[in-house]
Amino acid sequence: MNYLYRILQFASFTVILILILATFVLDLTTMVLDNGFLSFHNIANKTAKYMNNNNTDRTRNTANISDHHIGSSISSKNEVRGTTSSPNKSPCCYTTSLKYIDGKFTDQYFENQRKIIITSHLKWSGNEAEEWQLIRSKMMNSNTFSVESCAAHWIFTYLDGQNGADLRGRLNDLLKWEGTKEVPSFGYAPPSPYPKCLVLGDSISRGITLHTQPLARQNNLKLSIQGAPTNCGVVGNYKKRLSTWLGTCEWDLVQFNIGMHWHGVNNVTDYTHQLAWVVNEIRTHSPAAHVVFALTTPSPFDSNDTWPNKETCNNYDKFHKSGFVPTINNAASVSLRKMNVTINDRYSIVQPELGRYQHPCDIHYTTEGYKFMASHDLEFFSNALGIKGGS
Repeated sequence: MNYLYRILQFASFTVILILILATFVLDLTTMVLDNGFLSFHNIANKTAKYMNNNNTDRTRNTANISDHHIGSSISSKNEVRGTTSSPNKSPCCYTTSLKYIDGKFTDQYFENQRKIIITSHLKWSGNEAEEWQLIRSKMMNSNTFSVESCAAHWIFTYLDGQNGADLRGRLNDLLKWEGTKEVPSFGYAPPSPYPKCLVLGDSISRGITLHTQPLARQNNLKLSIQGAPTNCGVVGNYKKRLSTWLGTCEWDLVQFNIGMHWHGVNNVTDYTHQLAWVVNEIRTHSPAAHVVFALTTPSPFDSNDTWPNKETCNNYDKFHKSGFVPTINNAASVSLRKMNVTINDRYSIVQPELGRYQHPCDIHYTTEGYKFMASHDLEFFSNALGIKGGS
């Protein structure tokens, strides 16, 4: 009996000891996790740093491990869209992989793109898949092209944002690219220690930005200006891809515009709500950024000098009618100023000169028109950030 009693005593002691040790380990683990020393997110980040030479691509609610060396990326093709990426310490503001692009640009992809293009001034030849392979081979074999460079990341991010006729044009541009030769349509801004400006918007904003970038260099402004890797277009695109456009850098200034693609004639309230959503997403991504909204530029109906002729203008019924653009601009100004968003009044700058700078029967502008507005934007950015030109 004494022997059995001692066994039971020892067993009870062992159970109590195990419980005490388990409690201690649990408390220690909780303390470590609460202090951020052993979180799964940190483990992922440390692994990514080792694999990627300190290039960690993080998205809110998701820790994606992405290789900075594009040719050997281990990132998933199923990227998180519609959420805002957290800024990282990589010199590249945009990161993607050659593996991702190869997985997208298949023969079937190009065949599908060719089928959906019905009317375009950039007709597809049917040889796009072969041309893409030519471009890819040319870049991979170029002594001046590095798949580890931020330029490569930008180009692949840019291509990922194109479809249809836009992609056709970008492929044509890539055929001209020689690694270091600048291709204006890309609008690439290399890593810079200067304040970073991101400009989001439609084709008009893009046309302006492509002239703002060289103008900043010509004036020796210590300012880095980056355009979005695509035509941002309608507000639905912002919902899907704003995370991609914001990239992984923390911006000092972000300017955006939604307006020419807005057609909710009787729903200005919804318009301002959508703009507010974009502002909040930008501030979540870059809390210290100076947020700017660029007012929408005029419709041809906003000036007697550009009023289209219904008999000769095929796009007559596609333009916003007289007064619509000022209405949404006013709504945006009133609403966004309450959110401490700065307003860049592009409308008032170009409207008096519309007959001089806007193409007939078109919402777009001549090269001189884009340069005119680029000069205004550049002065606006410089003043907002307190930057002056210098030698």
